[in-house]
Amino acid sequence: MFYDVYERLCRKKGKSVTTACREIGISANAPRAWKEGSVPRIDSLIKIAEYFGVTVEELQDEPPKEPIMLSPIITEEEMRVVAKYRQLTAENREKAREYMEFLQMKQPKEKVQVS
Repeated sequence: MFYDVYERLCRKKGKSVTTACREIGISANAPRAWKEGSVPRIDSLIKIAEYFGVTVEELQDEPPKEPIMLSPIITEEEMRVVAKYRQLTAENREKAREYMEFLQMKQPKEKVQVS
């Protein structure tokens, strides 16, 4: 459960759950919802991960996965897109893939440079 991981990280850092939230810039009331099983949105997860120096996967109590290098450099923006994609249901992931294919077909036939 997310709350258990969050609480453990707070103890390790010597912070209360509400103090850590304030320092991160998240509502001090958020831990109450997390304790009931809610999970923060991806933008909050990223802030929390950065605050504690852990990965989003570690916050979700998932073992870290081996990174797949699609290009020599993966930008912060690309990492955020992947993180949001992972939060989607299987049905919505399929819709996201279809929409990306649609956008690729509609863009000019220039060579797209990968950054």
